[in-house]
Amino acid sequence: MKKIVTRTLSFLVLCAILCGGAWATGEELVPVGEPIGILLDVQGVLVDSLAPFEGPGGKVSPAEEAGILPGDLLLTLDGETLTGIDDLNAALVGKEGTPVEVTLLRKGRTATLSMTPVSDPALGITRLGINAGETLSGIGTVTYYDPTTGKFGALGHAIGVVGTQGVAIDGGEVYRVALSDIQKGHPGKAGELHGSITGDPVGSAEKNTPVGIFGKLDDPLTAADPIPLGEAVPGDAQILCSLDGTTTAYGVEILKTDPQSRVRNITFKVTDPDLLQKSGGVIRGMSGSPILQDGKLVGAVTHVLVNQPDTGYGIFIENMLDAAR
Repeated sequence: MKKIVTRTLSFLVLCAILCGGAWATGEELVPVGEPIGILLDVQGVLVDSLAPFEGPGGKVSPAEEAGILPGDLLLTLDGETLTGIDDLNAALVGKEGTPVEVTLLRKGRTATLSMTPVSDPALGITRLGINAGETLSGIGTVTYYDPTTGKFGALGHAIGVVGTQGVAIDGGEVYRVALSDIQKGHPGKAGELHGSITGDPVGSAEKNTPVGIFGKLDDPLTAADPIPLGEAVPGDAQILCSLDGTTTAYGVEILKTDPQSRVRNITFKVTDPDLLQKSGGVIRGMSGSPILQDGKLVGAVTHVLVNQPDTGYGIFIENMLDAAR
């Protein structure tokens, strides 16, 4: 069983948007509220952490000296496209002691840095001094499902490590999740869901965007019926999520709306005593939880206010659908 924690969703929690193509279902979607595990294959080499090593002259990390940071996505090395770790290792062959230029993506912007690879005598290879990966992972909540196309939307923001936004992916897979425990939120410390993916994939991920993860489900994850879409307004509402294996609607109050924001359109406060007792409010892993008002799907949870865990942000459902188109 693969273990997934929600560290990669620190600026995140699962939300939703249609993946590709024109909007095909008119005015109704199925609100889901079920957690899923997501594994995404990135287009490039993701810097998980800096890793100084013993070189010929002592401990060194060329990447750290050049200003590389955890979360950077390495795209090219001396003009050679990096699609994964094998490409990086191949591009470093024969480059010991030779300055190279690395193009990277950081916080949605590209930059080029120069560094000099160093030989690692212990391994017999040339290195930059990083721990690298080819995948992103996390737990989040599915916002909606389209029964006519199988499309789903989740997350309301991108998956990445801290600082990344909408890292391009080469596809990915989504899985059911067995939740193991809940870390409650407290002022100054966000809570989070912990769990493990189980079984075979239940669908595919196709896009990782600043407003959500999009793809197609082979399993709808719910027997709920489609409901109309609506416009969020201040007042009573519900968020739909599963914290203990049962999808439940919890009471919230929409405090205000902001049509000018891209993703923080809705500010809401958790009023349901059961949810406050279970989680302390909004926690990581709840991103993408559908927001319902007057029997309509109006948005999805995206962020928690760390200093006020009973308060969160959401995105308008129409902004998700606009991005889907």
